[in-house]
Amino acid sequence: MSLRVSTFSVLALPAGFLGLLFALPGAPAAAPKAADAIAITNVSVFDGEALLPAPQTVMIRGGKIEAMAANLPIPKDAQRIDGKGDTLLPGLIDAHTHIYGDVLKDAARFGVTLELDMFTAPQSLRALQAGREDGSNVDRADVYSAGMLATAPGGHGTEYGVPIETLTKPDQAQGWVDRRIAEGSDWIKIVYERPRPNERYATIDQPTMAALVAAAHARGKLALAHALGAGAAQDFLAAGGDGLVHVPVEPLPTEMIERAKARGVFVIPTLSVQEAFAGGTQGGEVLMSPDSRARLSRTQKSTLAVPDRPYFPAGSLEGAQANVRAMHGAGMVILAGTDAPNPGTAHGASLHAELRLLTAAGLTPIEALRAATSAPADAFKLSARGRIKAGGQADLVLVSGDPTKDISATQRIKAVWRNGLSVPMQIVQAQGVALAPMAVSDFQSGLASAFGVDWHPTTDAMIGGNSTAKVIRTPDGNLRLSGEVKPGAFTAWAGASLAFSEDWSALKDVRGLSAIVFRARGTPASFRLMAFGENLSGIPAEARFQIGPEWREVRIAWSALPSLDPSALRAIALAAGPEAGRYELEIDDVRFE
Repeated sequence: MSLRVSTFSVLALPAGFLGLLFALPGAPAAAPKAADAIAITNVSVFDGEALLPAPQTVMIRGGKIEAMAANLPIPKDAQRIDGKGDTLLPGLIDAHTHIYGDVLKDAARFGVTLELDMFTAPQSLRALQAGREDGSNVDRADVYSAGMLATAPGGHGTEYGVPIETLTKPDQAQGWVDRRIAEGSDWIKIVYERPRPNERYATIDQPTMAALVAAAHARGKLALAHALGAGAAQDFLAAGGDGLVHVPVEPLPTEMIERAKARGVFVIPTLSVQEAFAGGTQGGEVLMSPDSRARLSRTQKSTLAVPDRPYFPAGSLEGAQANVRAMHGAGMVILAGTDAPNPGTAHGASLHAELRLLTAAGLTPIEALRAATSAPADAFKLSARGRIKAGGQADLVLVSGDPTKDISATQRIKAVWRNGLSVPMQIVQAQGVALAPMAVSDFQSGLASAFGVDWHPTTDAMIGGNSTAKVIRTPDGNLRLSGEVKPGAFTAWAGASLAFSEDWSALKDVRGLSAIVFRARGTPASFRLMAFGENLSGIPAEARFQIGPEWREVRIAWSALPSLDPSALRAIALAAGPEAGRYELEIDDVRFE
């Protein structure tokens, strides 16, 4: 998953739990009946290229746009929707995401009717493609996907515990590409970097990368690259690559940009994740926006939580924006993509932040709208998408105001249609079982809890980290955590976790409680409570606590975890990190008050 995907779901996992990150979204068994005629009248229309000159009437029938004109006769049987003061947009396209669970429903509520997935498990692809082709995806976005990515043994993409066929030599490229196409990949994504000192991940070499590009083109497929370094991007474009799925933060040579423009290369900057990883607040602003809040699921709220410290060095966002400004100035094709659900981003919601970031990098509002509609449709050769035109697919978004002048108007969504059917805006979410004040663990008879589940070690090893944790019961009847937090993961931790059921399915509602309380002593250091909500792929809510060599009572109010939805708590952890160093922590008498 393309910069660094947060996989905090890997605390002390039962076998196969990481599959949640790649779980296939549920799909209707058959295509529903298309709605009767719908006439959207008196509406301004951005057709994917430009704002049409006069208020229009747009007629939808049978899942298609039947007609569009300034003075269109309206059949008596048509449902009328007055669009005065509103703007109708094509369904938005997020050109860089990673799918799992119900995120496609989340995307559709925010007007994103198509996602271009850049890394997912191949077993997901066929069902997703079936729903895309038969029109049954009416409550969720459609998907086109790269499927599995091309990477080296130990390369980026291998750190998530998902089986990946890696490659090391140019003569493996054509067979590798052919197997991906047989699995359903719509294009080929390649992870490539020039070797650098202290680089954490291995990389395929330049000849193998070039062979993959040639192999993709031999089968009529686009070749895209995750190439974060400027030099790697230059190598990839020199090999004939078609698009970059991130924009490098290092300055790009003018001659490289000019050659890329001449060849029609496109770039998906993913400024949303760049901004979040640099410590920005756009994701938080989306989270708090009254135009968005009512439509955000718990999953979106959890992944929108901005990291508590920057993952990228100061100036990285400015470097990325400078490259976008230079590419756009040279006339390169810019596509809007978010890299959701990386920390600080969320499916659907973050595309609106991306549009704002693109305008801050020099695009006009109309150019930003094209970057999320007609431009990705053209770049990926999806002729039925990204435009409002007679005979086209009725994927539409109605917003209040004029986003061609004020790009933030895209968030003021009044209605979304998928294949001519209205997308439900209501969110149906699971509720946890309400908890009363209770003793959780006293460790007198082992590591068990009142939930019938033991405490387990948890470390960052499952996201490529090197930290260690040992969890034992002491002879005195305490929980002792020890080990070392080591650099290596983009966020480091080590400690012990407690889920509320063995299969991690149980949710608890702690709204009737005030705090978690426990006794603690150990290495003088900063530790943290990590609270995991319904969605386990986002950043956990955290609160720090300090201890010393003497026992003390620690009380952490649930209100100190503002990003947690207290009605659906799935697991907690007590952990050291992210600061590196050896640690020892003893815990006793854990209770909920």
